[in-house]
Amino acid sequence: MFIAVEGIDGAGKTTLAKSLSSLLEKEGFRVFLTREPTDDIRNYEGDDVELFIKFTLDRYKHQKEIRKKLNEGFVVISDRYIRSSYAYEMKGAAAALGSEEKAKEWMDCVSNIITIRPDINILVQVDVQVGLDRISKRNGTITHFEQRERLNEALKIYNSFDWDIKVDGTDPLDKITNEVYLYLKNKIGL
Repeated sequence: MFIAVEGIDGAGKTTLAKSLSSLLEKEGFRVFLTREPTDDIRNYEGDDVELFIKFTLDRYKHQKEIRKKLNEGFVVISDRYIRSSYAYEMKGAAAALGSEEKAKEWMDCVSNIITIRPDINILVQVDVQVGLDRISKRNGTITHFEQRERLNEALKIYNSFDWDIKVDGTDPLDKITNEVYLYLKNKIGL
């Protein structure tokens, strides 16, 4: 099973992914916890079209590792996956290509090389201000991905997707983790 945990910066994706991984391991599952972008990407510079291509290439390489772990019987949990690229690069791609519709069509075409898709997509929802507050507490430096306007745009795109499960990132961690676990147990039969 492949699970992607998505949401804006500061939503609590990493925290939930780690907590869910620990719970599943306690339940006897072999879990491979991963994230995107991988460590292979060190340069986040470029416009949104360039970034989408860079992140897609990184994901193309990453999916080989994901496929290997899935074939070995691991539950794979990824802190971010393909929907993050759409959320964060859509606005700039739309500006470059003339419309959001054209940008989505182009992004879909480029993303066709990604053949491993999550079985379960989880959205960790928080208000942009909550995300910004958490970001400032953890590192004090705000990147260009973590600007209010960019997070608002990303949140809008995230909300346009259908999700298997949405959780409130302001709820206590154990509540969120158990909510996701119960969903997996009931829906997938874990």
